[in-house]
Amino acid sequence: MELFEKVFLVVLGTLLSGIAYLLKRRVEKRPISDALEKHQKLLSINKELAGQKISVEDLHALEQSLVRRGSQKEVYIGDLRKELSSVSDENNDEFFSNWEMKIRASGNVKIAEAKLEQIFEELSFKLGKEEKGVLEKSQKAWEIYSRKQAEFAAGSFRGGTGESLVYMLELESLIVDRVASLQSMLDEIRKS
Repeated sequence: MELFEKVFLVVLGTLLSGIAYLLKRRVEKRPISDALEKHQKLLSINKELAGQKISVEDLHALEQSLVRRGSQKEVYIGDLRKELSSVSDENNDEFFSNWEMKIRASGNVKIAEAKLEQIFEELSFKLGKEEKGVLEKSQKAWEIYSRKQAEFAAGSFRGGTGESLVYMLELESLIVDRVASLQSMLDEIRKS
């Protein structure tokens, strides 16, 4: 019986070594196949770009434009936030009642909406008829979305004293973001 166990262990060891060797070879080939897949995808993209007469430089310019627009958008958000009054006064030990915070938030929404309307009108004026139509549809869809999103954010406070405050704060945030997006687009049009 002892001899049988030794033979069995030797055969088992040889079998496991063979399996480990095959697995090792498979793992070693994976980076090569990954690199080949990557090159195939790049070639496919290059072929599509050539078919559409778009160069790598054009893509790089688009990327730079989008990065610039994104960073400029953050500046616009910061600037608009400075124009709006804070719902709570961090620089003061004074506390505001829920009613006072709602009044401030409501005022901020009105200021942001006025800014949005101003930029929307200026942007509309700069666009052609077709682009203007698309912008108008986009704006209507955004208005529906922003109201629904604000309702959703306030939903967990439904029936409570904070519901309308949370609604206004969410709506303000969405409007400020939209203002910054449209302002960035307007700036791009002015540059070209």
